[in-house]
Amino acid sequence: MKKLLLVFLLFPLVSFGQSQILNGIEINAPLGFKKTDNLFWEKGDDMVLVKSVKELFSDSVIKQGISQETRGSKFIKFVEQEIDGVNYFIGLNRGLNGFLIAATGVRKNEHTYFITVGINPKKYSSETIVLKNAMFNISYMINRILVF
Repeated sequence: MKKLLLVFLLFPLVSFGQSQILNGIEINAPLGFKKTDNLFWEKGDDMVLVKSVKELFSDSVIKQGISQETRGSKFIKFVEQEIDGVNYFIGLNRGLNGFLIAATGVRKNEHTYFITVGINPKKYSSETIVLKNAMFNISYMINRILVF
């Protein structure tokens, strides 16, 4: 009986991994990130967030959404990232806290998935490394959604 009770006590600790299923897709952030909320992962101050909308948005709607300035961020520019022959527009924003925020939209099946990554530039030695990490994280998430 004690062993059964121990199994039930430990089950919640091992049954919830770092990945999360969203619309049949196993979503998980890059190595080193820890899931801290619903579709939200953190690694120190850096973060990854995924949101899904059951609608296939056009490129222009995605671009408008990821370049929208907020009370906490200013739009910098778009960059394009080619993955498997498809160009993805990535909106770069600067948070008022100094963070680099990269965002994009990915269409799959009946959904558009919005991916946002935030990078704390104070952790890195140059803005080039900050941008490289942001692009790695967002590219990883695009592939994660498309492949899994």
